[in-house]
Amino acid sequence: MRDYYDAVLYRGTTATNVFVLADALQDAEITACYATYWQHEKTVLEKSLADMSIERVTVKLPDGTAENKRAVVVNLTQAETLQFEANNPADRWGDARVQLRVKTARGEAAATRYVYLKVHDVIKEGVI
Repeated sequence: MRDYYDAVLYRGTTATNVFVLADALQDAEITACYATYWQHEKTVLEKSLADMSIERVTVKLPDGTAENKRAVVVNLTQAETLQFEANNPADRWGDARVQLRVKTARGEAAATRYVYLKVHDVIKEGVI
């Protein structure tokens, strides 16, 4: 169990993960992209470029200004978020994480660091 998390994921909800592309990739043509969600030392879910969108998002900079950047947006369905298990403090391998990998038309490949997700349970199980 971690002391901090980058984001929260509620099981049984529709969730959106936004990955702002690095400056070097802002103008690149993305030809392949994978978001791999991992928990309990195995892949729980993997989404490919066909399952995502690349959009402009507003990013707040440290100096308080804002800038429009390109980002990969990954939407998860209720059924997909139900595939995760809620965090259990006694289970050190139960933390969920996601990593994005991209490839450009020029053959460049890049990856994000792990993004750690704290997974919360819901009282009413299943898709509503």
